Amino acid sequence: VDSQPVLTIKKVPSVTSLLSPTSGSGIQGDSITYSITVENTGNAVATNVTVTDSLPAELVIDPASTTATINGQLATWNLPTLAPGAPATFTIAARVANDVPDRTLWNTASIQTTMPGVGGAVSLPVNTPVQGQPMLELEKKVSAPVVLPGKQLVYTLNYRNVGTSISGPISIEDLLPPQTSFVSASDGGAPSGNGHVLWTSLAALKPNESGSVTVTV
Repeated sequence: VDSQPVLTIKKVPSVTSLLSPTSGSGIQGDSITYSITVENTGNAVATNVTVTDSLPAELVIDPASTTATINGQLATWNLPTLAPGAPATFTIAARVANDVPDRTLWNTASIQTTMPGVGGAVSLPVNTPVQGQPMLELEKKVSAPVVLPGKQLVYTLNYRNVGTSISGPISIEDLLPPQTSFVSASDGGAPSGNGHVLWTSLAALKPNESGSVTVTV
């Protein structure tokens, strides 16, 4: 019976999803650690073995987390030998960059050898959803810089999602100047007491979408 190495590889993530905050939040993205286990299930020692893992561009690799040689997004481990029944495990950590929109990161690792006639192997894909972060901006404008007593003013509140993920339903509260009294509001806005006007359950906004409401006093 011929003796031959048989190479296998498995890649496992430490988390099932990642949050990528916006840069304006001042928060770093979530971290993930990949564990890569290689094994020789054959009956001969494998020599000149190389394990590689090309991480997605959205991940920032922590070089201190691994024994791999890092070149850009490519991590490489070199094994002079891999004996049958003696699996080896490698790890590498990274964090998702800021401002990554909603998407799924797809990644595999591979193992190969320079031995003639010995095939390499590729791990099953690791699919990791990335959740972006909504961020709302609000701007208030007035219809006139000066108004005579008894005349009306219209305040316009412009809002926009400058983040990387869809927002939930939006609520806006506006405090009217004490010298004014509420007349009307668009989009279901209504007085909520103490000079406040409240809009609830305004439609969610996708990234870069905007909306506006008005209040007349």
